[in-house]
Amino acid sequence: MYRQLQEWLTVCDPENLIDRTIEKIPGEELAFGDYQVPVLKLALVDRIVRFLPMARFVAATIRLPGQATPVRAQGGVQLRGLGMRTCYLFRAGSGTPRKSSSR
Repeated sequence: MYRQLQEWLTVCDPENLIDRTIEKIPGEELAFGDYQVPVLKLALVDRIVRFLPMARFVAATIRLPGQATPVRAQGGVQLRGLGMRTCYLFRAGSGTPRKSSSR
C-alpha cells in the first residue's frame, strides 16, 4: 500500500514539496508477537499526516468498484493528522482503499 501511495505522491507532488518518511514503531500481534510497524509520515511545512497500519487480517468485507459481490478485506490502515482519524480497509491489488469510518 505504501508503494502505491508513494507512486501517487510522485505524480501529485513533482516538486517534492511533501516530505515523505517511513518510521518504525513497536507493535504486537497475537499470531506474530512483537515486531516493528512501518508508519508512513507525510509533512508539508507544519502539517503532518501519518498512515498507521491497524490490522493485517480484518473481519470485514468491502465492495470493489464494478463488483456486485463483496470480498473480504485483507487489512486496514488508519490515517491520523490535522485533528482527525479515518480508517480505510484495503485488499491487495484492488487499487483504491475503501473508507470504513471517520472520527
